[in-house]
Amino acid sequence: MMKREREILWDTLLLHPFSVPGRDCENDRELEKEFGDLAYDACGGMLCDEPGLGKTITILALIILTKGKSTNAMPARVDPPSTSHTTSGYLRSSHRDRSLSAEALSKSAATLIVAPDTLVEHWAEQIGMHVVYQGLDIYVDNAQNLKQPLPKRVELTTYDVVIVSFARAKMEWTLRRPPTAMEMQRTPGYGFDDQPDRYKDGSTRGEISSLLSVHWLRVFIDEGHKLGSGTT
Repeated sequence: MMKREREILWDTLLLHPFSVPGRDCENDRELEKEFGDLAYDACGGMLCDEPGLGKTITILALIILTKGKSTNAMPARVDPPSTSHTTSGYLRSSHRDRSLSAEALSKSAATLIVAPDTLVEHWAEQIGMHVVYQGLDIYVDNAQNLKQPLPKRVELTTYDVVIVSFARAKMEWTLRRPPTAMEMQRTPGYGFDDQPDRYKDGSTRGEISSLLSVHWLRVFIDEGHKLGSGTT
């Protein structure tokens, strides 16, 4: 896990390249030479151990180890012209219309945990059980009361851990996601000037969610395979 995050974290606590097994470094270099112009390696990964083998403890240990560490300011990547026709090039360009610039995000050292509604309190209990008292400053969203708004993004950045439910994440994205360039455009003079801003699906567009306005240190999705169901 530490190796997967070394490019986005200040490296005072992380493994240096010379401490990584030589074969891994050599493989990385060869893959970069062969496929570097097609796609960029993503940071992070999947933790797929069987139930009961300590995935929660592993994540908590990672959070504690990097407590207070913020992400590096990642430079903008310029895609080579040769990638414009590739799948990776298409995916990158297709997402640019609905994104916030790095300058628009509030930098944070917090880890965002998105969990099924029934596991939000479980995460809070596990932190209380395995982390020393006040060892981590956490915010636990009320999964049963989505009408209660989230804190402002400035407050969210002060926590070490923010825990929200799938239902909360879905609602924030549905009602308060960043608009596309097309959704930002409004044609004046056709009788719609006094109408509220809307998304292309017709739903009213609100202020961008504080959850989507923070440059989180990392985002951990518990039971992520469930996000592929029709209900999320």
